[in-house]
Amino acid sequence: MSIYKTDDIEDSISKLYLPMKQKSKVNKKKVIVIAGPTAVGKTAISIDIAKVLSGEVISSDSMQVYKGMDIGSGKITKREMHGIPHFCLDIANPK
Repeated sequence: MSIYKTDDIEDSISKLYLPMKQKSKVNKKKVIVIAGPTAVGKTAISIDIAKVLSGEVISSDSMQVYKGMDIGSGKITKREMHGIPHFCLDIANPK
């Protein structure tokens, strides 16, 4: 559950992101980077933003790339993904 309201996110995106998209002469894909300390809600806000923009989430967490490191890393569950495609989770063996 995000601490942000979806309406607030949509409003912010329409003010910041969409004007840049309209001005761009070349149709380049944009990347939004969400960074911060542990347990501040980065995953929840990434889901909300991805829903608004029909986007995807690419995880760069140093522990979530490992298979089986679910509990200690706070790895997102399939249910929490809300149908948003996620990448770079469970891609390496912790050897």
